[in-house]
Amino acid sequence: MLTPKKEGQILQIEVSHELLGKEYLFGSVGYGDELSLHFGERIKFNHPNLKDKTRGTYVVTTRASSWALKSFDAKTDELTIVTNAKKMRIGNESIEKHLNPSVLETGAFIAPKSYVSQVIIRESENAYFLDILFSDGSQFSIIPLLNSSDSPESEPVEDWELFGPDFTLKVGPNKEMTKILTTPKTTQI
Repeated sequence: MLTPKKEGQILQIEVSHELLGKEYLFGSVGYGDELSLHFGERIKFNHPNLKDKTRGTYVVTTRASSWALKSFDAKTDELTIVTNAKKMRIGNESIEKHLNPSVLETGAFIAPKSYVSQVIIRESENAYFLDILFSDGSQFSIIPLLNSSDSPESEPVEDWELFGPDFTLKVGPNKEMTKILTTPKTTQI
C-alpha cells in the first residue's frame, strides 16, 4: 500500500514526466470558469462537428478548483495576475481583482513558444495543488477548493485533470488519483 507521501511523489513524477519541455499552445475557457491549457503538438479532432477545432496532445483542465495565472512583462516591468476567484492569496500576495477568464484566449499572458520549465505538486492534508512554471517566467497555479460545500446528492468532481495522447489522469476530490488508459482518437496536424 502506498503512503500519502509516496502518492504525492508519484504524482509529481508522473505529471513532470508528461509536461516538462512541452510547448504551450493556447488556453481555452470551458463550462463555468473551468480553464484548459493546451501543450505539445496541435491535433485535430476526428468528429465532424469539431473538424475546425484543435487541441494539444496534452491538456491540463481545472475542474472544482480556483486557479491563477501570473505573467510578468519584462518590457513594462508589470506583473499581471488573472484568476477565477473573487479573492485569493498566492504566497504573500493578496489578489482581489477578478478578470474575465476569456482574456486568456487572447494569448497575451504566456509568450508564444514558451515551454514548461518546471512542474510542482504541493499537497495539503486533503488536496494536491499544481503549479506549472513556463520559460517566459509565467506561472499557472491550480488551487483546489478545500472547503467545498457540495450537496450529498451531487457527484464528486475532480480538482483537475491531465489529458495525454493515451491516458487521462484525474486528481481529486481530496487526494484521490485515477489514471485511465485510452485509445487516441485524434490526428496530429
